[in-house]
Amino acid sequence: MDYELVENCRRLDEAARNDPDVLRSLYSDDFLLYRLDSSGETLVLDKQTVISFLAGQRDNDASSQEGNTVEYLHASKSGDVGMVVGKRTMQANQNPVELIFSQVWRRKKGGWQMIRESVYAQ
Repeated sequence: MDYELVENCRRLDEAARNDPDVLRSLYSDDFLLYRLDSSGETLVLDKQTVISFLAGQRDNDASSQEGNTVEYLHASKSGDVGMVVGKRTMQANQNPVELIFSQVWRRKKGGWQMIRESVYAQ
């Protein structure tokens, strides 16, 4: 388990709740999120859309984040590219939702940035 990458994931989760500027710095400008739901529908979101969504969550429903958990299952890197795989449990409409995710990170001069994330909602 590569704990440097896991720490970047934790920083991103914390920034999503508290610090939009740090959040922007941890997503690359070409970041894309691919969300696949249980019906097979895929939604693709860019950096600004994800940041706006998280800001809305932060402003509208801070209490729903209390039950969120993350388990990191794998984290490794090869040169300037890293991958993290994990499981996240979130509250949605007062029901727990389990998400399996994989994240691709790239190291640049300023540190690590996430370039892609795939999320499967069970």
